[in-house]
Amino acid sequence: MLPALVLLLLSCGPKPGQETRTVATPLGLVPETVIEGTVLSRSLSQPKGVTVDNTGAVYVVDAGNNRIIRFSRDMQALRDVGGFGTAEGLLKWPTYITADRNLNLYVSEEGNQRVSVFDTRLNFGYLIDLVDPEDPLKYGRPAGIAISEYGEVMVADRDNSRIAVFNSFSNFDRFIGGVETSAGRLLKPSGICLLPDNTILACDQSNARIEKFDAFGNYMSSFGGEYLNEPSGITVDDHGNIWVVDRDPAAMFCFDRSGNVLYIVEGGRDAAFDKLEEPFDVAALPGSRLVMTDVMGDRLLAVNAEPALYFEDFRRAVGTHKGEAVELTALRGADTVRVRETAAAAGYPDIRFPLSILQDLSPKLRRQGWSARLGLRDGEVVAFAPAGTRLVGLAVDVG
Repeated sequence: MLPALVLLLLSCGPKPGQETRTVATPLGLVPETVIEGTVLSRSLSQPKGVTVDNTGAVYVVDAGNNRIIRFSRDMQALRDVGGFGTAEGLLKWPTYITADRNLNLYVSEEGNQRVSVFDTRLNFGYLIDLVDPEDPLKYGRPAGIAISEYGEVMVADRDNSRIAVFNSFSNFDRFIGGVETSAGRLLKPSGICLLPDNTILACDQSNARIEKFDAFGNYMSSFGGEYLNEPSGITVDDHGNIWVVDRDPAAMFCFDRSGNVLYIVEGGRDAAFDKLEEPFDVAALPGSRLVMTDVMGDRLLAVNAEPALYFEDFRRAVGTHKGEAVELTALRGADTVRVRETAAAAGYPDIRFPLSILQDLSPKLRRQGWSARLGLRDGEVVAFAPAGTRLVGLAVDVG
């Protein structure tokens, strides 16, 4: 059985002043912790950026209240800071947030056209001003932020459709992906993140794809264009999977490190995400967990993405079997995984692997609680995904 992406939302006890709810899905009673309503004396309003520091603490931009909220790794609200204004420590229309290895937080502010830096206890540190008196048009409104291992601060500039890079002393260094670039030209970039080797991944929002640059800003490739519509947030988990949220229509995608799609989760259609309205950003927690913001729904979602690991087991097993190449094709809305005798007839790539791979993997999945079965029917092998889930389809040539 090829595993579906079942995103089970984590249940954690509510903290006083923090509302949670549990919903039932066709999978049974699935604990789903959705943080909404009052959080630390104010109603959560238009949550946007989210990040996780190296201790597992979570930080969320509560844009409607112009504040930053610190949560524990089990999503208990601990402290907030901010308030509307232009003075140091105040915020004006904040959007994205990220953390560096030294426990500093960087918050982009559209209204103040700057990046405010705090420590992880939410004490104000300093500003990176994105206004150049000698060149007023040099910078525009800041969006996504990423920090390299060398301390470089990379800020997506939506107005000028490029990424501005500042050195570890907060001095401007260079631009990436601007109009002077022939390949990889950005158009209103939003969220950005870095791979462990400092490869830059940028949500190219108006071009509806992910752009990939090396550590020096040289264009490498793009991916996701056939699936994405308005990518807004991006993160990389502990296993190297790339997660992207798409604002309209509401969806979340999982890509491998080569840009091949693994999973598609669509808001309003998948059981656990029936109320997802407009996801804005996503961050990876330790232990195969994700945190996602829903800007229109005024809520946060904590997600358990552990089933993705079984899919990686499958890919490794297939990819190393007798050196045969493997290519996976995602289909929106597939309810079953169909292994066709002739993949080409279905219009999908020719993919080959031994049938024993599915048979070997199926018991492991059953031990993990999957209600799956394999069987031959009219020359096909059909693996049924758990009820209520939506799985990317796989068309396979078993000849």
